[in-house]
Amino acid sequence: MSTLTVIMSPPDHFAIEYSINPWMNTENKVHPEHARREWEALKATYERFGASVALISPVQGLPDLVFTTDHGKFLRGKFYAARFRYKERQKEQDVVLPWYRAHGYEVIEPPANLYMEGGDIQVNSDKIFVGYGYRTGEETVSYLAKETGMEAIPLHLVDDTFYHLDTCFLPLGDAAFYYPTAFNPESIKKLRTHFTTLIPLTSAEAERFAGNSVELDEYVLCQPNPSFEQKLIDLGKTPMTLEMHEFNKSGGGLHCLSQIMT
Repeated sequence: MSTLTVIMSPPDHFAIEYSINPWMNTENKVHPEHARREWEALKATYERFGASVALISPVQGLPDLVFTTDHGKFLRGKFYAARFRYKERQKEQDVVLPWYRAHGYEVIEPPANLYMEGGDIQVNSDKIFVGYGYRTGEETVSYLAKETGMEAIPLHLVDDTFYHLDTCFLPLGDAAFYYPTAFNPESIKKLRTHFTTLIPLTSAEAERFAGNSVELDEYVLCQPNPSFEQKLIDLGKTPMTLEMHEFNKSGGGLHCLSQIMT
């Protein structure tokens, strides 16, 4: 596969210290050694694929820094930085944005009145799909279209369990997986116009973070889920399974842990 850069952050301080989505329960403790093993397995998988994995150092007091995809999105070679809605995560950008600049990336910060989180932005071919409703504002759609010159498609999220687009939507070229109850009817109509094959996820598949999978050429990194794995095989994809149980406790999965430079 082509040279790939994945930006990750070790889970040294990963924990559930607050609740900003329905998955997060501060009484549901993270097992640090299990989280480390899961994270290391994901990192090693990228490296086996020939990817270069760059690391943002973990910081005490920033338990969700590990979810690097939320910090922004690479679009046409520029890093469009997130502006987090919740104060608990806003402090992460004080660490992240200097890191990107120090490593030579051009960082574009959104206007102060615009909320935008990387987990709500999915790119497929030359189109940007933008989830809005919980973390990202609808105005982000026109902002990204204007800044990048790319077509941006708004998708209204209506189930707070699936608070980011990458928890309920997985585009794979001409096909895409989606969890129907996560979207309003108008958004599902839009999806049907952009994909030849649109495959609904069952609630069991969605709740096992099937939508948070990662495409690597003909492979798809996903959490163990036999029915979803068979659907991938039927599409001509090869599933590679990795368990992310500890990160699921916080509402995150494989894609959340992986800022992939495109």
